[in-house]
Amino acid sequence: MRKVARARPGSRRRDRPAADRTVRVRVKAWVDWPDSAEVGPGRAALLRAIRRHGSISVAARTVGIAYRTAWNWIQAMNAVADCPLVAARPGGTRGGGAALTPAGDAVVTALDALHERVAELSAAATAEFTELLERMAGDGVSHEAPPPRRRCRRTPRT
Repeated sequence: MRKVARARPGSRRRDRPAADRTVRVRVKAWVDWPDSAEVGPGRAALLRAIRRHGSISVAARTVGIAYRTAWNWIQAMNAVADCPLVAARPGGTRGGGAALTPAGDAVVTALDALHERVAELSAAATAEFTELLERMAGDGVSHEAPPPRRRCRRTPRT
């Protein structure tokens, strides 16, 4: 007997909400250090979570990454920075912990300022593109995507 694949609820086209037609300009910023180490939104979130929770394992769960990934990211950042960004205390019966060093705090503060500036830039660019598209629509110029091209089906030669 053959199994019949059933569509999951919400997977049918008519069940989907209408597509959001709002224009958004999205920009992502990160800092590249020598030796291929980088600090982007993910690593910045990890550093913020370490600051908040005082634990690498809790911070990793909060960010949604494996402990080993978090540890590797911390090791890479500590290796390329002039001084460590995270100071970790080993666990044990009394428990361990982690904290940002003053350099780590400074990096997180600088990254937060950078991401704030990027968000402002993104909002301004979104407004400009929205205005442009509204002017184009007012001029009778269509900004909709053209319909998809039909593909010809070729029959194999014998």
